[in-house]
Amino acid sequence: MLFAAVNVLRRLNVDPELALRGATGRFVARVEAAERLATQAGEDFAKLPLARQDRYFDLAKESA
Repeated sequence: MLFAAVNVLRRLNVDPELALRGATGRFVARVEAAERLATQAGEDFAKLPLARQDRYFDLAKESA
């Protein structure tokens, strides 16, 4: 699947490495923001159930 995505990006004249680095950077920033939101609410993000982590991730995504 990764190779298919790379080929599509190349056909669209997009540098696949830069696109992947950008997406990875945005993901990391959102996870870090979700962790901060959980901490501000007095919760340990790592110990939360996945559904609750997802809610914090969505909040972080909305505020970005």
